[in-house]
Amino acid sequence: MKTSVTLLQLPIPEVHSLYTHGNIPLAAGYLEACALQSGVVTGNEITVLPRETANNGGDAAILKRIAEDNPHIVGFTSYMWNIDRNLHLARKIKEQNPDTRIILGGPEIDANHWALEAPHIDAVCTGEGEQAFVDFLRDHKEGKPLKRIYQSPGPVDLKTVPNPYLEKVLIPYEKESMFIETMRGCPYSCKYCFYSKSFAAPRFFPEDHLPRLFALARDRGVPEIYLMDPSFNVTPGLKEKLRHIRSLNTTGIPIHTEIRLESVTPEIARLMKDAGFRSVEAGLQSVNEKSLAAIGRNWNRRRFIKGAANLQEQGIDIKTGVILGLPYDTMNDFERTLDFVMELNLEESMEIYPLSLIPGTQLRDDARMLGITHMEHPPYWVLSTGYMGEKELKRAVETVEHKLDIEFFPPVIPRFENVLPAYIHFLDLREKAGSQLDVLYRHPERVSGSLSVLMDEKTGIHDLEILGKFLREENPSTLVQLVMDRHTLPPGEDIRRLTDAFYRPRHYFNYIHHYKIDTQRRYTLRFFHLTADLETAESYLYLPYPCDLVLRYTPQLLERGRDILEEKPILLVDSPIEETQADELKQIYRGFENFLIFKS
Repeated sequence: MKTSVTLLQLPIPEVHSLYTHGNIPLAAGYLEACALQSGVVTGNEITVLPRETANNGGDAAILKRIAEDNPHIVGFTSYMWNIDRNLHLARKIKEQNPDTRIILGGPEIDANHWALEAPHIDAVCTGEGEQAFVDFLRDHKEGKPLKRIYQSPGPVDLKTVPNPYLEKVLIPYEKESMFIETMRGCPYSCKYCFYSKSFAAPRFFPEDHLPRLFALARDRGVPEIYLMDPSFNVTPGLKEKLRHIRSLNTTGIPIHTEIRLESVTPEIARLMKDAGFRSVEAGLQSVNEKSLAAIGRNWNRRRFIKGAANLQEQGIDIKTGVILGLPYDTMNDFERTLDFVMELNLEESMEIYPLSLIPGTQLRDDARMLGITHMEHPPYWVLSTGYMGEKELKRAVETVEHKLDIEFFPPVIPRFENVLPAYIHFLDLREKAGSQLDVLYRHPERVSGSLSVLMDEKTGIHDLEILGKFLREENPSTLVQLVMDRHTLPPGEDIRRLTDAFYRPRHYFNYIHHYKIDTQRRYTLRFFHLTADLETAESYLYLPYPCDLVLRYTPQLLERGRDILEEKPILLVDSPIEETQADELKQIYRGFENFLIFKS
């Protein structure tokens, strides 16, 4: 039986491209490379959905591409951020062609996952997918009944796994990091992590992969190599490995990896710098010993401090991981952890994550005993513990923002221009709204994963309600920013009607803003008020409104509205401006560059 296969991996939902460059379909690449090596399919029978479509297209664009390819099998790499979208697309694919077989795999999927209850899912792969996926393809090709769950009988022999980059299945892009695994498996047993439960003993890929991978990275001009080892410090013969990498990395491509700081001696730090390491991720999680014991982690304070100092001395950036909402952590414990990181001068790259109670992990199983409540839906964040309630968790986020002078949640900033010719990111409905909407309705596949809509008082609310209904039906995953261009405050009734038309509450993008204190409390739909009126703009500084302010630049603004500019509202410069004024605005917005929009 001839078999055609399309594999896809969808990115974290976002308004701007903060994360899409990191959405590299490495897992799909491994599956394709292994399927080709096994002979169960040939090169013209399997493909990975192009990254431009996966990373930028809305749901209709992806469905159109799959319909055009008309594959027998569609496979989704599933993470907590894309599982809902995967299931929606799987259902639509089945509606288009009931004979298409749908298979899910990836870190989000285990043998008890609720996706198995979906009637439009034919099978899932759990654990390492390479051999399990080949088994699924072979059953399909031979016309055998498909099993509901495919799983490798044991850990995959990494000596038999072809590298997708070296097999030219996955092509490294110039602006993307190159993801390289030198090992799988983790010797640690952190109870919040599913990885070590599946892959406890470390296994290593053949060393002869590395010279060719570094040569390829050099030839392609990649900006970074990410060694995806879960804990690089457990590599046998670490010093020799670092010297080997130094000999391969002749052009000094920056390297990033994960490491335990306690293992970093002055010699290791120097060898890492010489090899090209420029940044590392180091999990601290908490300074509360009782919390660390509850999650199966150990920590040596003195050695952690020394390891951090050794890397800092070599100029290697340390991205210190801290988890909010751990069992037994009080608000005071969380602040002590923040203060400890700040004492080591590591706060600029500190990464803070709300605790996720991931299904299948030991901590999820222990949650009730520990008095922890959590979201049942991705991202599975903690909602309360016996030591911090929801109010304290939200206050902790405010504390982070105050101590570090940062936005814990990246702000939603609307677009005022299209980015890629194939997709619509921005729609200006202030003129010729009918013709523009007609194009959109005839070509829903042109809608991107995020759409900013600019309107004014002349734009019909009824027309916008129709647009909202259309987007919810054709592109329900698309994030929408509605920008109202008017001198006075937008009417509350208009906002209510448009909320009913556009808003999608059960969306991952809403869930990951759960701890943000905000007047709108909506993120898949975000309202903005564009105005040049300084009196109206000033009112936003003192009163809560169901819109975010976008201030339009005027020549008088630097003289009459500097006090407003100092509060760093989103500023749109959509008319010609003198170079000296542009430089002055850039100086005012230093550190807040994304709030300053120059429309070409």
